[in-house]
Amino acid sequence: MNRKITVLALALLLPLDAALAFKGFGAPDASDPSRTSAAHSGMDMNHAGMKSDPKDNRPIGEKMIERLKERLAKEPDNLPAWVMLANIYKSLDRNSEAAEASATANQRMAAMAERLEKNPEIPDTLTLVDACTMLGRYDDAVKAYARIENQIGDDPDLLVDYAQTLARANHQIMAGKPLELVDRVLKSKPQHLEALLFAAAAALEAKDQDKARAYWETALPLVEPNSELEQDLRNKIKQLEKGKGKGK
Repeated sequence: MNRKITVLALALLLPLDAALAFKGFGAPDASDPSRTSAAHSGMDMNHAGMKSDPKDNRPIGEKMIERLKERLAKEPDNLPAWVMLANIYKSLDRNSEAAEASATANQRMAAMAERLEKNPEIPDTLTLVDACTMLGRYDDAVKAYARIENQIGDDPDLLVDYAQTLARANHQIMAGKPLELVDRVLKSKPQHLEALLFAAAAALEAKDQDKARAYWETALPLVEPNSELEQDLRNKIKQLEKGKGKGK
């Protein structure tokens, strides 16, 4: 499972106002059905076991609903699919259907959580974390991660993802254990892009613009050239430079 996109989104959502550096980073935007697939949490149509059809010109929400239903008819225990279906219904104001799908998703989540309490496994736990994140149940996501904390070891991607989960559950505050986990990653992998972006956000939260800029400058060579992320990082560095110039 690719869990890196969650932190990469941080650089695009991050304003230079330190107090708001992590605001809004978590729950998907319900107004956009294409984002209810929880791109921020690593779950998409492929995660739910579906493939898109480029010849299908219907609105994406309708296409996803049909394909999710087809998948769930074959795999009624597919938790990511139930969560996505509930969120898509909600984004389209189909509230009764959203409530029904949410109830089923919650039942599946409760059953999975109970099973994982007895036998925590990393793959299923990450699925549960993603589902909880999509539904804004960040405390439950933290509890799920805590059960596999000893199994994570020094896996840098999972440590950064755990840090994000902790921050979401703590009102988007990155100081404390979340930053400790990311610092741990950077000590062993100083070129870890997602950790650098998280650390930059944490530096802004602490009002340390010089440190944030240093992290961003270290991250720049690691991003895809001419990408939106690269442009965003360059713009943020320029904004910091302008801010320092005004302060002189």
